[in-house]
Amino acid sequence: MGSQGRLDRVAIAVHDIDKAREFYSDLLGIKFDETIIDDQAGVSVAYSRAGFELISPHTGGGPFAQALFRFLEEHGEGVNVVTVVVDDLDIAVTHFADRGVFPIATVVAGEGKEVLFDPAELHGVPLVLNECPDPHPMTTAALVPGTQQAVGAVLSPI
Repeated sequence: MGSQGRLDRVAIAVHDIDKAREFYSDLLGIKFDETIIDDQAGVSVAYSRAGFELISPHTGGGPFAQALFRFLEEHGEGVNVVTVVVDDLDIAVTHFADRGVFPIATVVAGEGKEVLFDPAELHGVPLVLNECPDPHPMTTAALVPGTQQAVGAVLSPI
């Protein structure tokens, strides 16, 4: 895979992002970035430098929101995905494919790009690979400058 991947963040699916944000901030002292409201994808997301991401669907969202509603219905609140950052996403995806593990979707938000894999192929781990420089750009990449509105993340099945 080239260089070793490292844990980027753990996404926690929640029903109420404000309540979860307050809970984790109080419990663990985590400071979250501004909540991103992505009406196109139908989700709200809050990232933190601590490696926690809170994600909550809204009604009327597209496939991404529907998948998140389904996850919450089937599993309840909890870990939705584990994201690993890699130096070169194309090399990492090829490395996985050479071992019989293929992506099921990509997410593009601004300049950020992530690839999702089927947990059934990864011992039940819902894994996402992300290529991004330091510091983490997903919060700023996904926002319209000067607002909390998302530029519109696009989830594309592969």
